[in-house]
Amino acid sequence: MNLIEITTAYDSAEEAFADWSVLDEPEAESVARAVSRQMARDYPHTLEAEDAYQEAATFLATRPAAARHALAGGPGMLNRWLVQRMSNKFLTVQKHRSEHKSWEVNQDQLEAQGY
Repeated sequence: MNLIEITTAYDSAEEAFADWSVLDEPEAESVARAVSRQMARDYPHTLEAEDAYQEAATFLATRPAAARHALAGGPGMLNRWLVQRMSNKFLTVQKHRSEHKSWEVNQDQLEAQGY
């Protein structure tokens, strides 16, 4: 019986199978930068530009076939595909954050109710 040592060099299974060569395409890297700036503007309390770039690069690398297919339609198609993927992810994060109330707001509401 052969035992295989499993290491934790990656944070997720997707990263272990990522194809980072998709970022070697100049248009793909340029689109990732543009989309990351847009996401940082659209979700300022959720995401910073460098973090957004890392997320965009990870989306491309973990879905290389879909990214290359979109890129075959031109940089605009890749831009649209990547914006949709990232918006779905960060809109959900921002929605969950907006549902949370701070401790002070909760205290004010309790005091107003006489507690």
